[in-house]
Amino acid sequence: MEDLFVDRLGNVILGNNVARLDFLRLESFDSEKQQFSLKPSTRLVIPMEGLLQAIQMLERLRDQINKQTTAAETAAPEIGNKPLARSA
Repeated sequence: MEDLFVDRLGNVILGNNVARLDFLRLESFDSEKQQFSLKPSTRLVIPMEGLLQAIQMLERLRDQINKQTTAAETAAPEIGNKPLARSA
């Protein structure tokens, strides 16, 4: 299996019971302007049934991430609300 890295999803085209997902990669970054440009990288072509299954899987993943984030925030003490200890 081969890994493919993309920075974000660019465009989605639906037609003839097939979805075409265009993914983008970072092309350049201007540190002075704090702007970046993206260029097309890869197109994933998937039957609508496969796309719907992927969406369901991603929704479950999103829910797991939200639960973990909420649990971590609840377990971690809020640093901003505690006074700093002073040495004598």
